[in-house]
Formats: sequence, C-alpha cells, structure tokens
Amino acid sequence: MHPLLPITFLISGLWLATLLDLSTETIWSAALICLLLAVCRQRHIPISAKCAGLFLGCGLLLYPLALNPTTQARALIDPFSDPVRFNGYANRVELFADRSGFVELEDLRIEPGGEPVPGLVRLFLDREVPNLLPGDRLHALAHLRTPRNFGTPGEFDYATFLASEGVTATGHLTSGEQIAVERRPDGSLNRSIAEWRQKLAGAIENAVPLPEGRLLQSLLLGQRHRLDPAQRRLLAASGVAHIFAISGLHLSLVALVCYQLLLVLYCRSRRLMLWSPPARVIPWLVLPLLYLFLLLTGAAISTQRAFLATALAIGIVLFNRQCRPMHLLATIGLFLLLGQPLQLFTPAFQLSFAGAAGLLMALPHWSRHTGKLPVWLRSPSRLFLASLAATVATTPFVLANFHIFAPAGLFNNLWAIPLIGCTVLPLGLLGLLCYLLCPGAAEFLWHVGGFLLHVGFGWLETMNATWFGAGRFVYLDPWQLTAIGLIAFTLLFMPRKSTSFCGLLVGIGLLFGCLPYPDPAGLSLTALSVGQGESLLLSKNGAHYLVDGGGLPYSKNFDVGERLLGPALGRLGVHRLDGIILTHNHPDHREGLTHILKTFPVARLLTAVPPSDLPAEWNTLLQRRQIRVEPLHPGWQDVGPDEGHRIDLFVPDQVAANLNDRSISIYAGLGSDGLLLTGDIEEEGIRQLSEAGIPEQVTLLKIPHHGSRSSNPGPLLEACLIREAVISCGYRNNHGHPHRSTLQLLQRHQVRLWRTDRDGTILLSSTGNGWGIKPWETPP
Repeated sequence: MHPLLPITFLISGLWLATLLDLSTETIWSAALICLLLAVCRQRHIPISAKCAGLFLGCGLLLYPLALNPTTQARALIDPFSDPVRFNGYANRVELFADRSGFVELEDLRIEPGGEPVPGLVRLFLDREVPNLLPGDRLHALAHLRTPRNFGTPGEFDYATFLASEGVTATGHLTSGEQIAVERRPDGSLNRSIAEWRQKLAGAIENAVPLPEGRLLQSLLLGQRHRLDPAQRRLLAASGVAHIFAISGLHLSLVALVCYQLLLVLYCRSRRLMLWSPPARVIPWLVLPLLYLFLLLTGAAISTQRAFLATALAIGIVLFNRQCRPMHLLATIGLFLLLGQPLQLFTPAFQLSFAGAAGLLMALPHWSRHTGKLPVWLRSPSRLFLASLAATVATTPFVLANFHIFAPAGLFNNLWAIPLIGCTVLPLGLLGLLCYLLCPGAAEFLWHVGGFLLHVGFGWLETMNATWFGAGRFVYLDPWQLTAIGLIAFTLLFMPRKSTSFCGLLVGIGLLFGCLPYPDPAGLSLTALSVGQGESLLLSKNGAHYLVDGGGLPYSKNFDVGERLLGPALGRLGVHRLDGIILTHNHPDHREGLTHILKTFPVARLLTAVPPSDLPAEWNTLLQRRQIRVEPLHPGWQDVGPDEGHRIDLFVPDQVAANLNDRSISIYAGLGSDGLLLTGDIEEEGIRQLSEAGIPEQVTLLKIPHHGSRSSNPGPLLEACLIREAVISCGYRNNHGHPHRSTLQLLQRHQVRLWRTDRDGTILLSSTGNGWGIKPWETPP
C-alpha cells in the first residue's frame, strides 16, 4: 500500500462530509459502510480498498464529531436574544495594537446555574483588562453568539476557523459594560508562563520603540495580534507575513540551541556516555523544552501543529524508521488531521503543508544544476529556487483564501529569511534567555534586532511603493483557480515526467483559465448577504451592475468590500462592472464600494448624491481609474446602452430631510417578469414612486429599508402582481429588521419571502417565464 493513500482518503472523507448536504444520520451510515469494508476479511478485497474504506469512513465520522461542540453551544446560547450574565475561567488573553483584545473563556456558565458551554468562548474587549491572566474567573454581561458565516460566495470560512481552534461562541464587551475579575493565583504552569510572557512583552515594548517593538513581539512571543492593520497589510502584500508567525523555523532554532547545550552537558558525564549515545537521549530531553517554548508563545494552533510535527519527526528518526521525506510529511499530516480534522479547512494548515510538499518534491529536481554554478552563486540560487517552489505551491491557496497576489514575495524572501529568520530571530531568542540573568544584555540584543527590523521594514515600504512590489487583490472564478492549481501541481509534482506531457498539462490549465465563466442567461439578481446593510448584483444579458456596497459602520476593521463583495464577485465570475449604482449616501450602503472602486474595472458610477457629499477618497479614485460619473435628474431614465440591456432608474426629489427617501429605485424587466429595487425609501419615497408609475410589470420586489416598520410596501404590493420578495438585513440585528408588520403584510398578499439573514446570499434568475431562486449557502 502506498504511504500517501491513508491521508488521501482521509482528506477525501472530510471533503465529502462538507460537500454533500447530508444529515448526520446519513453521514454516520456512510461511514459505517466504509468501516465495515475496512474490517472485512474477504481475501479478494485488496488492501488498498480496505485502506480506502477505513480512512474514508474516518473522515466522514470525524467531521460531524468535530462540529458537535459548536452544535451543542448553539442549543444553549441561541435561545437568548438579549444580553446574558455569565462567568468563566480565562484560558487565553491577547491584546491588539490599540490595547483592545480578546479573552478565551472555558467552563463558561450562563447565570444563574446554567449548564457549561462546551469548548471555548472568545470574548472581544474594547479595552484592556489589567493583569488578566489564565485561571482568573471573569464575570460579565454581554451578547453571546455562536460563530456564523454571512453566507456569501467566496467569503472566508470564519465559523470553521473558530471551530478548528475550539471556539464555539463569541461575545463583545464595550467599554461601558462592567467586568468583574476574580483573581485565582493557583500557581499553575500555564499561569506562570503567561505571567512571564506578559513581563517579556513589556520588556520588549520598553526596550524597542514602535513599530519595531510590535514586530519583535510577534516574531519572538507569537503576539501577532499586536501588529496594527497597516503592518499586517504591508507584510501580506510583501509576501513575508509567514516569517512573523511562530512556525517550524522557530522551533528548529530553539531545538538546535537546546540540543547543543544539552550535548555539551551530556558529554561531560562519562556514565551517561557509557549508558547510551547522546543522539538517542537528547532529542527526548529537547521535547519538554520545546513544549515550554510553545506555551511561552501563546500555544496557538499553528504552533501546536509545528510542535506535534517536530515530535513525530523525532520519534520516527529515533526508532530508526527509514522514511522518505514526502512520506514523513504525509504521516505527520495524517496524525494531525486525525486529532484535529477541521485543521484541513484552515489556511495555515493548507499553506504550511503545501509549502513543505512543494519544497520536498520540486527542490531536489530543480537544484540539480546549481552544482555547476560558481561557489558564491550556489547558496543564493538554491534559496531562490526554494522560495520559488514554496511560492508556486502556496499560490493557489493564497488566492483562494486571501485573494492576494504578492509577486515581490519571491524576491523579498531572498533577503528577509536570512535577515529576519536567521539573524533577528536568533538574536531575539538569545535575548529572551539573557533576560533572566542579564536584562541589560537582553535589551542590547533586542535593540540590534529592532534596528535590523527597521532596515528591513523600510525596504518593504520602498518596494511596496513600486508597481512590482505592491501586492494586489485578485478575485478569481472557480475555473481560474482550478487552472492555477493544475499548473502548480504540474510544475511541482511532475518534474520528472516528459517535457511534452508537462507542457500538455500546463497548456490545458492555461486554456481552462482563459475560458469565460458562464453568465446566467437573461435577467438575474443576486442579493448578497452583507450583514445589516445592502448590496445587490443586477445582471441583464451579460451586463453587470452593482447596486450599493453594504457596510458595517460599527466595525473598525471589517471592510465589506474586501472581505465579502470582492470574493463574491470573483466567485460568480464577474470581473468587470458596467456600472455601480449608489442609491443613497448612507454608510450601510456605501462603505463597501470603496474597495470595489479600487480593485475592479468599473465603467461608470450612477448616483444622485452630489460629488461634494461623496467621500473625499472617491474623487481621487474616480479620476485615477477614469470612472465617469453620470449625473441623474429626478424622474425615470433609461441608463442601459441599448434596448437589450435596458435598466430604468427612478430618482425622487433630492430635498427630503430623510436621506432614505432620496433613494434611487431600479427597474429591469424581461418577458413577463420584472424586478423593482427600492433602496431605503419610506413613506414619502414610495408615494413619489407610485405617482410616477412603474414602467412595466413587477413580479419581484426588493422590500424597502430592510423590511422596517416605516418601509410600508403596501402600495407597491397593491399596484403590482408581486410573487417573490427579498429583504436584505443582518442576522439578529439590533434594529429589529424585518419588522413583524412587514412580514404579516407580505403573508396576507401571499408573497414568498427570501431573507439574507436567514437564507444567506440569494440568486434569482429569469428568462422571462418565472423566477428560479436558489440560496447560495444557507448559514447554520
């Protein structure tokens, strides 16, 4: 049996469990059948088939079991719509750059006398809680929610990411809410190490000025959350963000230093040397020291994965098992997925194993010819080939998860890894050791490391200002992602095949990537689930208009355009917009459009908002990207280029005190079907729209103003034969949208209702003879 078969079938089982929308009973039945096949003693069944049954069944079983704590937490928490009082024990505390942060609580109980919530509850804090440490008991009052995705195509799977870290619920505490902390100095190892971590972080912050101090804290102590958003963006755009995550590189350096120190001590003892060779004893002594370093750096999931991989590798080597590097990597991945199956769906796992596999498979073949180079060129050329192999292997996953293309990373790693990974990191780690005995020496080492980081970060900023060095957002459709994955696989894993065969596969990939992604025929509306806001994609005969862009004004760091709209447009195969329509100037309709204007080709902007009232950044963007702004006048007007792409806009009087009543309404029709999008108009806006009349028949209505009480779509329902309706609103929003009176009105008129808070993103399409409706992905 090939050593790669077990992990292949385990991944297939986990993937099938997510792909197939099956009930838990069906998944368990399928898993049982696979396991029965594995234990069957029939000789005519090959061992590979039994292996397939065993690990396919394991994958089907492990996925629902891994999500079971979240399901149990949902049953305990979701019935509470109001803030609840609770208490729990701090397990992990992290701070952000602005001194806000989060604490993860275990054994959380809703008072009075509630059952413990399984798993961890991540509680976000607007302000720092002084001296909060693991083991302290925290009492608070806050909204608790189970993790839930928006349900938008291409979005980051935040719910699965949190579940993979054991987080089953989240909450948010504002600065005005009271928090009571019950100190419990229990003297545990976890608490003692957390105290040392805080002390070391404070010492680095005092010794090294910002922003280098935060970079050093991230590099040495795993405190990546302390990096400010600008630093995160620069590191991602430069392709060197991986260096500042605690990884196998850190553990390897720590293991090497510990091994050398223990080797010196071990060799001084004649009795130990006669008892056993040091190579068979010292690795086992290194593991506890690595575990202490794991705790000191925060014990993040990625660090735990690197530690387990190191421990497995040491165990395999010590037991004299001859194993190819690729088979060793597959074995490590198999054990990690059996223990934490949801890690398969996290970017960190995908990137780390893809990068390692690319290095192991391609680098030996690619570097064969470097021996003919001059001595002074061999090491740089091998480093470049290693960077190239890792870049090619990880590019499909970076584009799929983060939608960022950073070509400069290929060259930045040539100097960043030697400078930061092989110079600053050892100096910083040595400073951590020296701090116990000589704080002055530690501060000197950190100063040197901070200076080198200042030089390196300055170079990154210089490179980022150039066309080549600036990372850019790239939103690809499924065909393009598949093509890039096929090309990367061919280059990395088939280097020993014939050149003509590899060229054929690369050609197929290029052809597949160049094929246009199929557009829905006729008229379609995609109601994007963007939370308590609104964004709609209107398409007619291949022309695409983005109506509003959503926005979450209460969130400082969540860009709806970057996180939701861009990925959704890419996944739907929309790479160019014929127009953006801003219905009115409210942030929950406007904020997400800024990122779209920056990253997508847009032909024109249609809005009745005066240019002076638009964000100042927009005026610069519109000029730089040559997007023309078409002024709109009150009344109905056709903005389509021809009859086949006709789109009608209605602009009410722009003097209403209520900005909602200034919203533009949009009509598009095809055959016997027509749709009407009404922005946030309320009573006055609906009156003007009704008096002006609607061009043709309406069978699909976007309910005004998120279905609020003041929206009152009654006159529109009376005037039109509406069969389908859509409401865009956020899940359990604070405004109570949609209002009960609106829902009752739709029910009386026998209108079928679709809601983004309940159904996620909704795709509605028509060829002129009725609407076909399909939710993209219903959030759990």
